[in-house]
Amino acid sequence: MDDAPNCIRILLVHKHRLFRDALRCLIDACPDLRVMGEAAGSSDALTLARSVRPHVVLLDLPLDDSATLALIPALTLLEHNPRLLLLTSINQGEPLRLAIRLGAAGVLHKAESGAVLCKALRCVHRGELWLDRSMTALVLQEFRQQHHPDHQTTKPNGSSSLSRREREIVALVAHGLGTRKLAEQLHISDKTVRNHLASIYDKLKVSDRVELALYAIKHGLNQPAP
Repeated sequence: MDDAPNCIRILLVHKHRLFRDALRCLIDACPDLRVMGEAAGSSDALTLARSVRPHVVLLDLPLDDSATLALIPALTLLEHNPRLLLLTSINQGEPLRLAIRLGAAGVLHKAESGAVLCKALRCVHRGELWLDRSMTALVLQEFRQQHHPDHQTTKPNGSSSLSRREREIVALVAHGLGTRKLAEQLHISDKTVRNHLASIYDKLKVSDRVELALYAIKHGLNQPAP
């Protein structure tokens, strides 16, 4: 394969080879796009991104996995500054909000056509955002919240005040678990989970699960307490 100097360089990240093969054929059929590498998981993706230096990373990994959430900012902070386009079957919700806040440049639903995929790749490569209507509304909401006076102060690190149970809940929230799943895994009631979350929000000065997950990743709380 040549270096395709005049093409937009793409890195595919998906765990199934058959799916990657299909995406490669579709993308390489466009004269201005070229797949330069493929990865099956988070660790491979970061290593390969450093090597092939893609312009755009097309990522399809579970957004309820802390490894995926950690991969998003790690990719966007690489020296060559690749753009990240998420391919997903999720329509909306906290996982997508979190991915955008962590640095993803776009979200493309799997129901879209191949032509739309290629258009989205070009769009994020130009430095633009690629979002559908529901995601645009979420991003605008985040923008308003970030520019509200109540959100302008730096949040202190209050993790030392968390109990062992609260640390455990923070880690599970960072993995994308909702209230019911948290209650099932910890063998406690939904009400007890909500009470713990209220205490955690107060101690860490965060307002919702998205901010809590971001806080957990930033401060290394996304793994269970030893």
